[in-house]
Amino acid sequence: MVTVLLPTFRRGLLLRQALRSIADQTALDKIDRVIVSENGGDRASEEICRSFPRVPIQYVFREPMLTAMEHGRALYHEYRDSDFTCILHDDDLWLPHHVEAGLAALQENPDAVLYGCSFLVNDDVRYFDGNSDVYAWFGANYPPAQPIWAMSPTQVLLANIYNMVIHYSSMIARTPALTEAAKIFERANPYDNDRELLHAFSRAGTVLFNKRYGITVRVEGERDTNRFSAEEKNRRMAETTEWMIGSAGKSWQLIAALFARRLAACPDAEKQVFLILQAVARRWVLPAIAHHLDREEDKEFFALYDKARLKFAGIAPSRDR
Repeated sequence: MVTVLLPTFRRGLLLRQALRSIADQTALDKIDRVIVSENGGDRASEEICRSFPRVPIQYVFREPMLTAMEHGRALYHEYRDSDFTCILHDDDLWLPHHVEAGLAALQENPDAVLYGCSFLVNDDVRYFDGNSDVYAWFGANYPPAQPIWAMSPTQVLLANIYNMVIHYSSMIARTPALTEAAKIFERANPYDNDRELLHAFSRAGTVLFNKRYGITVRVEGERDTNRFSAEEKNRRMAETTEWMIGSAGKSWQLIAALFARRLAACPDAEKQVFLILQAVARRWVLPAIAHHLDREEDKEFFALYDKARLKFAGIAPSRDR
């Protein structure tokens, strides 16, 4: 049984587009139900659902309204009887082969608990690459050119230090693993919970990443996460990094050494520059790691760190975290 969870919030046009992307799936016959969960107090979405008779929609109207965190927590715990659970937010779209590719990958890899893929970002002006494939490639230790990479917990951790690697809307999960991973919502972090959820999944088993695009993600001005200041975002991202390393039972020294060695060994010079640039610009990556280390004891890391800060002095934070 395959369940799709589709949270929505008073956005009829976007919901219609999201449902159309489900209706166009090559594996539509594998989907047993689509839970459209309206959390915006507007039943117009119910009529939109009726216009997709081929899609097995189960409509849920939330009253009273929940916070975004409460909505996610409720969805991930209310529907636990499926073999697989797919997630699609109402402002994102699946490409036609997304579900088919994810289910095939999970069935071919019985130890895997989660499948995700590269995504394109739509900001209403242009489409651009979300770079998740580069971060996953780094974390997976630069695997050969096969499309799907099986990533261990440590590999996921290294990739996930950078940024969101697997977007919510590309997640196809074994349902028991999703129910367990969703306990991260108890941390009540309204920003950066996607990185927390991916890390929680990785503790349960192998994570599969498909470097081929499977979804498009919409970036819009009204997103909840846009209300945070840049400083607050940096602080929360750093806290998430701290939590991930601690909950993985790893030391900062070990992660710093792995991170430095992997950056130095990048086989593609252009991508190596990009990865180092991103690591310096993000205060929760190199600056956060440097904050926890000693220059005498961790010379390998600081050799890379000082070189990177010099190379990208214009964008490097003025001080460590």
